Amino acid sequence: MVDSSSIAVNRRQRRATSDALDVRKVLRMLRRSAHGERDVWRVVRVPAVEAEDHRHRHRDLETLKQERASTTTRITGLLRSQGVRRTHGHTWPEQLEALRLWDGSPLPSGLRCRLLRVYAPHQLLREQMAALEAERRTLRQSAQEASIEKGRQLRQRRGIGSNGAWLVVMEFFSWRALKTRREGGG
Repeated sequence: MVDSSSIAVNRRQRRATSDALDVRKVLRMLRRSAHGERDVWRVVRVPAVEAEDHRHRHRDLETLKQERASTTTRITGLLRSQGVRRTHGHTWPEQLEALRLWDGSPLPSGLRCRLLRVYAPHQLLREQMAALEAERRTLRQSAQEASIEKGRQLRQRRGIGSNGAWLVVMEFFSWRALKTRREGGG
């Protein structure tokens, strides 16, 4: 499969576009590549279905973190709009009664209900994140796959934490068959 945006064109002049012209250009590029030219195009290796499936765990965790951050921002914005500083902690809904507006009066009931509605998905996201992190932790400790072992070795390096090592291994080393340093960007 050839991405049409990878076909080189002269951008300074107008050109005719048609499928027939694109096919001719792709065939010329294919001949050049077959005769040994290296910079005609880049080969993209598509991961196997199983390798792609293993990558969903950390991608899902990143999505959950972003969604949790947006609910945190929404809660903070709702409180700040009334002159209230948000207090952090796991007992936040219980602290809601103690919060006061800028003039010392209690929070209006409509705002309180809205804050609790926004906090409910926030709490669900935290629980889902904890479950994913626990699953990842047990996988890191018990799995004997080569990619997980690479992650363990990376974590021993100075400056690389468990999240960074997991991300590098799952996105880069777990499914790619690197033959040269150049394929790895080095």
